[in-house]
Amino acid sequence: MALKDFFVKNFGLKLFSLLLAIVVWYYVNIAVNPTVERTFDRTIRVMNVPEKIMRVEGVPSRIKVTVSGRRMEVLKAFNGPLNPLEVTLDVNGLSAGFHTQKINYTRLTDTDIRVLRVNPSAVKIRLVKMGMRELPVKFSLLGSPARKYVQDEPVISPDIVKVYGPMEKLRRLLHVSVAIDVTKATGDIQKKQRVRLLDENLEEITDIVADPDSVEVRVGIKPWKRKAVPLEVVLEGESPRGHSVSEVIVSPELINVEAPPLELDKLEQITVGPVNISSLVRSTTIPVEIILPEGEYELLGSRVVNVRVDIERLLATREVMDRQVLVKGPGDGFAVTSSPPNLSVILTGPMVKLEQMKLDDVFPEAEVPNKEGTYRVVAGWRLPKEVVVLEGAGKTVEITVVPLPVGITPEYVERE
Repeated sequence: MALKDFFVKNFGLKLFSLLLAIVVWYYVNIAVNPTVERTFDRTIRVMNVPEKIMRVEGVPSRIKVTVSGRRMEVLKAFNGPLNPLEVTLDVNGLSAGFHTQKINYTRLTDTDIRVLRVNPSAVKIRLVKMGMRELPVKFSLLGSPARKYVQDEPVISPDIVKVYGPMEKLRRLLHVSVAIDVTKATGDIQKKQRVRLLDENLEEITDIVADPDSVEVRVGIKPWKRKAVPLEVVLEGESPRGHSVSEVIVSPELINVEAPPLELDKLEQITVGPVNISSLVRSTTIPVEIILPEGEYELLGSRVVNVRVDIERLLATREVMDRQVLVKGPGDGFAVTSSPPNLSVILTGPMVKLEQMKLDDVFPEAEVPNKEGTYRVVAGWRLPKEVVVLEGAGKTVEITVVPLPVGITPEYVERE
């Protein structure tokens, strides 16, 4: 077929097809998928920030990017799962302080979409110098365990944390703390607890972070223990002269006590008294109150016990010299002589009794028949009650009895 025939033959149909193709192209490209201009919010990625050395402040969370392109392509690109455009802010080489930095963008997909403008095109930012401090984790206890329970010293792991942040804020940091609530607890407490970063006013500091930001806290909660504790009696004053305390007996000897374990382990005895002995001259039983030491202690039983104080009298000795022998037996008609005429003795007995004893109450005596003669007899001693001879008893004396002329009575002869 000749080229001329190709154009002439069925000319009307071919013209119609051409016109239809032009209309379809126009409809698709102009009416259905025209070139449009759209503005989208995009996230800024800050690049080349020295980790844990600098922090960037003042970067907006979102920025507006205006693009143009075919509507279908624009909508598909910006509403689809893939990001066609990355907006970045590069801080490489910048020192601490304020800077104005240009916003950059990078195409991530191969499209005909054009970026018309970025708003704002530059931002004023601040680079803040960062630092690090290591601090021990301190604790504060809130409340108290249930009655008759006590908490152990909390165990914190790790007990030291690293804190990162701006140096100006790190300098204000005084405490890394956790608060532990033990209110009415009856068993061990173990949990993970967030640390609080506090200044000198115990206010939490923001914009600094702890690594780790939480620690394991364990607080042992133990019940009180019970044990029998011996009682010790405290005496005050001095015994009256001639008396002394021989024994002190408290009844009961032991008393049951409840207390926190550490305090109870240190409690070896409990004091009773004081008991004043300055007027006790005989054994006496006295009701006395128990004195509890300072601390959390609870007695299981009466606070009053009986204390028996046994008193003994002190013994002493006293020497009595040259006491004339008293001869008993001969009547008035005889003269009596003794050889030796005097005796000495060492006595023993209660101290007070010996101190109060008069010499006239102590003398040796011998008894002989009422007739003339010479007699060898063992002299005895007349003594106050409770006083006995310690040394000098059982001595023999020779007594001579002779008749006197009638009417004569020797003055030297002692009589009953």
